[in-house]
Amino acid sequence: MRVKSLGLLVLATLLFAAGTAECRFYTNGPKDGGRFVALTFDDGPGQMTPDFLAVLEKQKVKATFFMSGSQVKYHPEEAKLVAKAGHEIGSHTTVHRGYHKIKVIDEKAIKILTDDIKQTEAVLSTTIGIKPHLLRFPYGYCKKWAIDVCAKLGYDVINWSYGYDWTKLSDQQLLDYYVKNSAPGAIILMHDGWKVNRVLALLPKIIEDIRAKGYEFVTVSELLKLEDKGKGK
Repeated sequence: MRVKSLGLLVLATLLFAAGTAECRFYTNGPKDGGRFVALTFDDGPGQMTPDFLAVLEKQKVKATFFMSGSQVKYHPEEAKLVAKAGHEIGSHTTVHRGYHKIKVIDEKAIKILTDDIKQTEAVLSTTIGIKPHLLRFPYGYCKKWAIDVCAKLGYDVINWSYGYDWTKLSDQQLLDYYVKNSAPGAIILMHDGWKVNRVLALLPKIIEDIRAKGYEFVTVSELLKLEDKGKGK
């Protein structure tokens, strides 16, 4: 399942905060903080996650993986490999629920989201011994009520600057898209848990070409200068 609208993909290019003072919502890092970008992966872990890890290790890149709780249950060993390799891990909720489909925001909706986040917390804690402090909603959902729930649970909400790896663009078009849109503070969206064969094949070249433009890859917490509170076993 993926965002259908390009308008939800290429989000605001300025760093901004929404919701409460306790929770921050980001689409990118500071534009004046140097030539740094953050590479992120959604929807995993999956069978091909070890292959992504091999590329990242060879390229000497630390990334941020937003994991779905249900996928961690199915692929616990892959989740452990991500943590062991020193990558940052965030929550992508449990089952990729479309919160944009909830029309009435009431106590029931708040409980659904709260339980969803806590379920992912529990499986990550049991599997790799961390409580994430970053959360990315499926489909880039970013309504204030949901961000406020995250605030109460101790999360910063992370969307993305650009990402388009699930489309029918040609490989060259996709490569050009990622490289062209790199800018200081960019948060780059990719996926390691769904239809990712060509993403994996293109990843080394994408990293190399972005580096050739003078950019350094860092984790989301490093990009935003947030404290990484997650501790792996």
